Amino acid sequence: MKIRCVKSKLNDIKHEKSYDYVRSLVSSDEYNFNYVIDKVFQVYGFRVMNGFLDYYIVEDDSYQIIPRPCNSSFFKVLDNNIPDDWQLVYTDSNNYELLPKEWAEDETLVDNADEGIHYAVQTFVKIRDRYKKYDIYQDENLKIEAKIIEDKWIQCKKCLEVWQNSSKMGVLTCPNIKCNLKMNNPFAKKYK
Repeated sequence: MKIRCVKSKLNDIKHEKSYDYVRSLVSSDEYNFNYVIDKVFQVYGFRVMNGFLDYYIVEDDSYQIIPRPCNSSFFKVLDNNIPDDWQLVYTDSNNYELLPKEWAEDETLVDNADEGIHYAVQTFVKIRDRYKKYDIYQDENLKIEAKIIEDKWIQCKKCLEVWQNSSKMGVLTCPNIKCNLKMNNPFAKKYK
């Protein structure tokens, strides 16, 4: 499941009940979230609390690994395919979460990962890597796309390495070990 950020300010939320819900979670009316407009996020689960939908995302995967809840009012769904391994967890009669199996079966996983306990951190790394492994969409945050030479032959725009591509993955890594540039696969799907 993938979402795109379409809002980053509390005052951008026009639906009164959604605004009130999000406002109850932050310190002031002028609160600005650190969401980058148009950035695409992998969804690692979601929760429904008091009738409001929050997505579990990693806002900055360059240094974060633990998904945090972010209200759906800030996002547009790009790919609504829910992974087969997600499990429904009722937190009470009105609230529930849909989470990856490992997370759903360990209610202490987030707290343990926050404390740096190795197995918990590694579990989130495993979940992240599993979803990246099956990502068939181009990464809109990457500005480089491999060049099509002919048929399935492509070229790295940095080092000019040429190789035959049979991957359906959205993002490729140049096979030249001195380059290792990450680039979009020109044959992969693009978000609409």
